[in-house]
Amino acid sequence: MIEVVQAFDRAHIAELPTDDAAALERKLAAAQARFRDRAGWLQPHQRIAVLRKLAGLVEKSREAFAMLIAR
Repeated sequence: MIEVVQAFDRAHIAELPTDDAAALERKLAAAQARFRDRAGWLQPHQRIAVLRKLAGLVEKSREAFAMLIAR
């Protein structure tokens, strides 16, 4: 676990789980395999649609993000 603390007073914010080396290696191998398989990549218009949807979700949660950033 990684402890996340406030920069100002080191107060606890959260604990985040971490992977061991084997899990990290598996994830990196999967990412590399997907990167090499260009046939499986999204088309530009599909990527744009995904990014627009993500932008909308971020916009809806901007107050929560602002609070996290402020902490």
